[in-house]
Amino acid sequence: GVDYRIENAYTIIGKFANVSYKEETSQRLTLGLSSPYGTLTGRKSFGYAGEMDAVSLYTAITTLEGLVTPSLGLSFTRYKQSASSAQNELITLIAGFNLRPWRAVSFDFQGQYLNNKIYNNDWRLFFKLNHWFNISFD
Repeated sequence: GVDYRIENAYTIIGKFANVSYKEETSQRLTLGLSSPYGTLTGRKSFGYAGEMDAVSLYTAITTLEGLVTPSLGLSFTRYKQSASSAQNELITLIAGFNLRPWRAVSFDFQGQYLNNKIYNNDWRLFFKLNHWFNISFD
């Protein structure tokens, strides 16, 4: 993949992957744009592993000198698990925040909403505790 930085504020993202199986192949292409305000990404997968088209938008803004970082994301995905299977759609919304009361400790809170034929109006809540175990020796 290639990431190309423009004026220290924007990054153009381009990635390609080719996976070879015994007698089949699958490919994945990702294009995107990252800015100080967020990231817009498009993905396409095709081949033996299934077909997928996805668009996602994500943003996170650090506030209060790094104490709180709220985040918000939205994605729309259209996929087929095989060439003969039916096409499905998935809508995902994420919202959350990171709380960093001390430099080495932070807490992540995130809510996720998924909606497709398998996960109809599915809501999930996640909590994560992070601790940095690194030490700076001066």
